[in-house]
Amino acid sequence: MKYSSRMATRILVPLISLIVTTQLFAATAAYDLVVVDADSRLPLKGVNVVGWFSNDNGWKAWTESAPEYLDRKTTDENGRCHLEGETNNGRTGVNIRNPPKDYYPTFGIRHQFTQKPVLPLMHWRPTDLVITASLQRVMHPRPLFVKRIGWCIGSDAIDKNGRFFACDLVKGEFLPPFGEGEIADVVFSCPPQEYIGDGFNGRNF
Repeated sequence: MKYSSRMATRILVPLISLIVTTQLFAATAAYDLVVVDADSRLPLKGVNVVGWFSNDNGWKAWTESAPEYLDRKTTDENGRCHLEGETNNGRTGVNIRNPPKDYYPTFGIRHQFTQKPVLPLMHWRPTDLVITASLQRVMHPRPLFVKRIGWCIGSDAIDKNGRFFACDLVKGEFLPPFGEGEIADVVFSCPPQEYIGDGFNGRNF
């Protein structure tokens, strides 16, 4: 039986279309997350985590933001949970905004899948990925107090004062002549202005 080029076209065109479609649209990425204590390396049970899976928006990025798939899970007695979502660029990560008591939150867990599926219904690879999140325990907590001090000091005023100024953190004031502070808790010293070319638009304090 003679091979028909028309039949080959009927087979290849849908196959190529499937491959192109897979490359353009999102595919499933999945991994296990293990949450542990940063010091003891013991697993942490009952930690609420949010796995995010990023998507590029292509030309629509000019007018709207790309959708982000979120998967919310809680770790089991082994500190483990399974996260899964759709992504077209392979970027994923984990946020732990509300950690257990006496632990700091974390937002810096990132992973980039590089092996994109070739055909539909396939996953990003590897499919057996395990990511570990280490939570730092709060050892010596210190309360913080924030207070606005004075206003902006102009460069001309700083020049007249020997190019330095100081702050009284308790009173929340600059020291004279810029304010009514008494004790210099923090002193700022400004180097002389240096000309570094016409391309620089500003002043070096």
